[in-house]
Amino acid sequence: MKKKLIRRVTCVLVLGVLYFTSTPCAEDNWLQNLSLNARMDYVSKYMWRGFDVLHGTPAVQPSLTLYPGRTGYYLCIWSSIALQEKWRDWDELDFSVGYYDSLWEKDGYALDMDICYTYFYFPRLARDQDTHEIALTLKLPNVIPPLGPTHWVPYSAFYYGRSVRGAPQAGLWIKLGTSVELPVPAVLPWQEKQNLTIYAETFYNDGGQAAHVHPGWSHLATGINTTFKWQGLNFTPGIHYQWSWEETVNEKNEFWYTLSVAYKF
Repeated sequence: MKKKLIRRVTCVLVLGVLYFTSTPCAEDNWLQNLSLNARMDYVSKYMWRGFDVLHGTPAVQPSLTLYPGRTGYYLCIWSSIALQEKWRDWDELDFSVGYYDSLWEKDGYALDMDICYTYFYFPRLARDQDTHEIALTLKLPNVIPPLGPTHWVPYSAFYYGRSVRGAPQAGLWIKLGTSVELPVPAVLPWQEKQNLTIYAETFYNDGGQAAHVHPGWSHLATGINTTFKWQGLNFTPGIHYQWSWEETVNEKNEFWYTLSVAYKF
């Protein structure tokens, strides 16, 4: 049953690419502009919307994202693999298909938008644990004028998800945040530019999808990272901290660190 499900989801994603790239909005030579982003993340804790999913233990999280030309569409396969055997039941494989676009790019009310469907698949658990959701992410890149060399970007995201077969209740999540890019001197001699990226964001949930979670604003998370480039590889270390407000989401504040390695084909 699990293998059949993977084949079906993979087939849907492949058919989605073929459909999207055959539409009039696709470039005539989209295949020549096809790009693939490969990424591997190490996380000291798997933090997800305020939850410490693996109870303070690390995971590796590889992903592949396919962009068919400059159509705005993309396909992504993302995975999380626990590094401690006792949490391997929560290994995860997510399939996403989405579309992004930028509107009114030169105006103060410029809007970057991304709409995405994701299927959350847990190979080691019963299918009752599988969920799916639709997400809308919005960014306002020009609404705050640059302050010297810094650039603040507020953003928000809305997630509506429900179980595939299990509990019928649906859940709504809302994220509000901002990020800022701070130019700093490049550390590596061959790297012309380098930025520190700082973010702060908070989440609201309505308590629907997780029956034992109280609705409300659950936490505030912040972090800082920077990227080092070498031979086409991007190395991005980051540190993060979370102030937890809602005990049914997380009973304590959290600190964790991440390291990402990415390559674009």
